[in-house]
Amino acid sequence: MRWILIQAAVLASLPWVGVWAWRMERRAVRGGRPLSPAELAMARGCGVGCPERVRVLVVDEIPFPGFRWMQRLAARWNFDGSQTIGMALRYGIYVRGDACGEPGLLAHECVHTGQAERCGGLTGFLRRYLADCLLSGYSASSFEEEARRLAWRHGMDGDGAALS
Repeated sequence: MRWILIQAAVLASLPWVGVWAWRMERRAVRGGRPLSPAELAMARGCGVGCPERVRVLVVDEIPFPGFRWMQRLAARWNFDGSQTIGMALRYGIYVRGDACGEPGLLAHECVHTGQAERCGGLTGFLRRYLADCLLSGYSASSFEEEARRLAWRHGMDGDGAALS
């Protein structure tokens, strides 16, 4: 029963979340910087098929949908976003300015970019990612587990320093 309610919530919110996410991806792609040569190689290692399309936009705060009902829904599921330091919306990656030096952050977000490619695009990714996070919990989500694992493997150089 819980699974059905989660799927219904995701499907009901997906049109609005999808439009918002598409606009935010476009904003990051237009205003962000391309990946450096080392970052391109890292992104490929993290499963990104078209790393040359990725752009990174540094912001003061990671954007979240402005719809009040979405914020209430997110809070109900214990996800307010206040601790979020990065977000990938397919090829547009947002990174909070005070977290730019976080080891593996960009690799983690690149894994999500690769996941979006494998899901057939932003909408397919959002549908599966949101359902997985709501069903399993954010930290236990298979998408997040893969991102943490690959980020650790590909987001560091041989000395354990973050690639940037």
